[in-house]
Amino acid sequence: MPTKPCGDTGDIPERIPVHLKKAMTALLRHESTILNHLNSSPEAAAKFLADPATVLAELKIPIDSALATSLRSFSPGQDPLARRNFCLPDGTQLTPKISVTFVAHGKLTKTQEGKM
Repeated sequence: MPTKPCGDTGDIPERIPVHLKKAMTALLRHESTILNHLNSSPEAAAKFLADPATVLAELKIPIDSALATSLRSFSPGQDPLARRNFCLPDGTQLTPKISVTFVAHGKLTKTQEGKM
């Protein structure tokens, strides 16, 4: 039986409080606007990953205050796509390349599923 990555203890959607699920579902009305912005440039995507609440506010997309607070509390505070070196015990240096693709809700292709 395969183990869950990174010590995951359950399905993420099941752990999200109901009020935040409703607030996130409300964002689906603005999905095309959000996706167009995020896919317009790598900088737009990186800014969204670092501070999604601010980007949504800049796009004039209304979000629930509880969701905005929750999004701000999870902001990494640094460039989430910055390349960082990792050193293995044998001295080998690894520098992962992080690639993020934003797709419409429920529109993940088989190729994209295989990369997850």
